[in-house]
Order: sequence, then C-alpha cells, then structure tokens
Amino acid sequence: MKALLYYRTSGKTGSANKGFGYETQRAECRKYCRDNGIEIEAEYFSNGVSGELIDQDAQLMSLLAHLNGDDVVIVTKSSCRLLGRSEMRQALVKRELMKTSKQLICLDQPDFDIYTKDPGQMLMQQIWQAVD
Repeated sequence: MKALLYYRTSGKTGSANKGFGYETQRAECRKYCRDNGIEIEAEYFSNGVSGELIDQDAQLMSLLAHLNGDDVVIVTKSSCRLLGRSEMRQALVKRELMKTSKQLICLDQPDFDIYTKDPGQMLMQQIWQAVD
C-alpha cells in the first residue's frame, strides 16, 4: 500500500498553528506510515493557506489530480487539514476521494470515515469539523 500525505498550515510560517504546525503534521504522518508498513508515494504541503479557500490551494489540487492506483490512501493529521472549513471545500474533496474509492486516514480521528451512513458518526464528524 502507498500513501499520499497532506499537510496544511493556515497561519504565518513559523507560527504555532495550535499543534498543527508543519513539522508536527509531517512527523506524525510519516510515523504512522512507517509503523503500518505503508510506502509514502508523495507529500503535499499547503503553507499558509486558509481552510476556507480551495481555489488558492495548489497543493490540494495537485493531490486530487494524482489519486491514481488502487492501493493508495490519503493520510493527514486531522480532517480539518485536508477538508478545511468551508462546506464547498469539504464537499469537493470528499467527492473526489469517493469517486476514486480512496480511504482517508485522519490520525487525530481514527474513526473518521467519509463513506459512513451512520447518522451518529456523521454528527460526530460535523462536531469535529466545527471544533476544528
């Protein structure tokens, strides 16, 4: 299995980003892959890009354009890093992942599942996204 890793900081370079700084995200995602025998195919880093914006996130667009291969998963620290905060961004990213049947692994939310139909789980995901 191979992974595409995605990191995003929304603050200024070098800021704390409330535990979501680049080094923290990168170290945790790489450790997860190493611990689970997953080969890292590519890493994408959107530096200083708001989670509300999608049209200015070239790295996200690049990741979505490279969702190839049957054994590729997406790994990110938290759903808010990849999905952002706007409903449009969330819908677009989820649609692209689902179109290609990709699994999204969110390290801070191990039960996060973009394919769930369980109303309780869907509510919890919305709460996590609101908190993020």
